[in-house]
Amino acid sequence: MKIRPGYVKRVLGGAVFGLYVGLLIPFLNPQIEARPSVIAPMVIAYAAIWGLLLGSLLWLLRIVRVRVIGRPGGEFRPHGFGYVVVATFGSAALYWMHLAVLRIYLPPGAIRVLSKASILVGVTAFVLFAVWLVERNADARASNGLVALALGVIALSAVMLYYRRAQYFERPPQPRRAPVRAMPTAKVTIVTIRSLSYDWLVTAAGEEATPALHALRDRSYLTRLTPFNSSSPRALWASLATGKLPNRHGVTGRYSYRTLLNRDEPWLNIPIGVAFPSWGLIPPVEKIAAPLPSGRSLPLWSILTRSGAPAVVVNWPASHGSLPEGVRGASDQICRSGSAAQAGDRTRVQGACVEAAPRARELTVRDTRFDERTRRRIRRALTSDRASARVAIALANESAVPLTVVSLNQVEETARAIGQKGNALPAAATPHGDALRLALEQVDALVREIDRGIEGDILIVVSPSGFDPPDIPSSPMGALSLLSASMLSPGSDEGFMLLASDQGVASANPAAVRVVDLVPTVLYAIGMPIARDLDGRVLTEALGEEIVTDRSAQYIQTYDVEPTAPP
Repeated sequence: MKIRPGYVKRVLGGAVFGLYVGLLIPFLNPQIEARPSVIAPMVIAYAAIWGLLLGSLLWLLRIVRVRVIGRPGGEFRPHGFGYVVVATFGSAALYWMHLAVLRIYLPPGAIRVLSKASILVGVTAFVLFAVWLVERNADARASNGLVALALGVIALSAVMLYYRRAQYFERPPQPRRAPVRAMPTAKVTIVTIRSLSYDWLVTAAGEEATPALHALRDRSYLTRLTPFNSSSPRALWASLATGKLPNRHGVTGRYSYRTLLNRDEPWLNIPIGVAFPSWGLIPPVEKIAAPLPSGRSLPLWSILTRSGAPAVVVNWPASHGSLPEGVRGASDQICRSGSAAQAGDRTRVQGACVEAAPRARELTVRDTRFDERTRRRIRRALTSDRASARVAIALANESAVPLTVVSLNQVEETARAIGQKGNALPAAATPHGDALRLALEQVDALVREIDRGIEGDILIVVSPSGFDPPDIPSSPMGALSLLSASMLSPGSDEGFMLLASDQGVASANPAAVRVVDLVPTVLYAIGMPIARDLDGRVLTEALGEEIVTDRSAQYIQTYDVEPTAPP
């Protein structure tokens, strides 16, 4: 069978794209040691897959074009490498997209190496483009020489990418506890509200649906909280609890894959936007929910219990039915069988759930346009929130607890139960709008009850994002659609942070804060040392002048592990 030059050019273009995609995989997996025996089979396999698939697809499109439109005029040039140039530019765009999207998910050293690799692929694309411009007007002999030169440039760039990646290898950090001698000197209460955006809070306050939160603004610092892109809210909540970005706390929300090419590796992250999860890998492909091999950072309450101070945590999302040793309270889904509590608190938690159920039935939305299943889900969430507030108040007042954390999920569960779409708050005259405002009123009442029931120095009410937080784009088109959505409705996915104290300050238009700013601010407010490996900053502008003047910041290197990876 005669092999057509046009088909070979298309296959070569696809192979070059697969070559660079195969070389991108080690940059996205810093746990893989860059050995030729590991990378070479992967690169060869992906170059062959993409060469055959993309080349065959382009050839079929060429056949359809000839059948419909006819052959183009002019002389056919069997030499040339225009498809290779296009493939290289596409590879450069893929590298830069991953650099922008995964900046907070990969260790800083891996991001630095990926940045240099992206520059290298981009420079290679422009060099090939310049050679192609010269080749277009060359004769056959000179054209063949220039094609050989272009292939040499690609080979050189591949070797340079390999050596660039070989310079970095992330070794697992060795746990080493840092000595902490300071003890908390203040009492802080944190109330987290899932999926309550800053826009919803301001709208509800204008409609006088949240009088307690509105009253807190007179003695509090209220500002917007900007979430980062994540395919799972777990990453946001992990950063809120640890004060660290996903490259440190290890919760990424991304799926990984186990294939024939990585049997010896525990997981493998595949480049997004190139359809590998669907059809681009050699079967069998096993999808696993494994995070990047980052250090497991301590949440705020574990930092306190390690120093000998007690803490109360109730209904924290994604706590997986368990609480760390020394922490009192109850895990998520507090009134369901999957929840867990310390042995001495189980009876109290069960009693609170029983007492909260009748009142929850009275307050549940009775709109007949919602079915019984929807109303039951809303009622269950309200029962859990009321029981959580009661348990938190009781445990916090039993002893001198410096930190009390309670999560209220009524807004989130109501929005999901009624099928809420997007971050826009429905109008008050609609069934969905009435149901959400009723949930806001009930959450507001519980915040007032917690504020009055727990005697503390500082009250923090925080929501890390709106109902529909920004997702990690899975393709270049996804990135463009996410950008257009943020331009049409800027800030609609932002959460909020409200910090109230007797010495608190109010600001007319404060700058937005980040999810990771909560932990260092709380550590500073209660008099604990601040770890230098935290990614957030202390919001001194949110604290009173007396607190900032009387309290000097103390620093330690870390609370959990000393990283051994390259900086």
